[in-house]
Amino acid sequence: ELKLIAQNKIREKALEALAAMRGEKAAGLLLKMKNDDFGPIRDAAARELARLGHREEFSQFAEALSSEDEALRYESASALSRICSAGAAPRLTALLEGEKSTRVRIAALDALNCDPEKKAAAPQLLKLADDANPAIRFKAVAALAGIKDEQVKAKLAAIGAETTDIRLKLAAQKGLLLAGAKGEVGVPERGYEAISPEVRIEALELLENFSPEEARPLLTRAIEDENVRVKLTAALQIIKRFSKK
Repeated sequence: ELKLIAQNKIREKALEALAAMRGEKAAGLLLKMKNDDFGPIRDAAARELARLGHREEFSQFAEALSSEDEALRYESASALSRICSAGAAPRLTALLEGEKSTRVRIAALDALNCDPEKKAAAPQLLKLADDANPAIRFKAVAALAGIKDEQVKAKLAAIGAETTDIRLKLAAQKGLLLAGAKGEVGVPERGYEAISPEVRIEALELLENFSPEEARPLLTRAIEDENVRVKLTAALQIIKRFSKK
């Protein structure tokens, strides 16, 4: 029914779901949808093809990062943050070196965060981890997670020890844990005291890197949280970690 539904957002979500469920078996229909009458649907089809490993579509998004049009750079970086395929790190790094637009820089950092080859961008990410813009700094620290490098590890440890920004502290702690360092369960516990439900959710997600024994007390509290999303996040983790196989 993809060609009949009028609401393009519904059609876009349907394309994403179809690609997620069927994988490469959805490629035929995605190729047809690249000729749709509506631009957002054509873009969504191309994005999903790129995510499935079709290099022609991927290259189009990567090349658009060097466009003179800020809106196009933003859209291509945002698409790459959902595609999460290797190959864009050099272009994303080059973009970040000279980009002035905050929204484009944030989108590029999100794309690097899930890029399998982001280690090549470590020098630029380390530089941006000291950026004057708090949002850029947070995104850069988040993107450093998973990069196994002693300089990165030292930077994350320093940020975690010095910052009073709880979101930054949570991001630094996650990076250290993924680098093989021992975690401090007190960090997600402090994060859970935040007023913002989003920060409490981030704290609970960090708990996934701790042992069941360390995570149990905070999850027990969170299952009674007043916010439904926080409660559901805790419930899902409890089911995954403590239910009988």
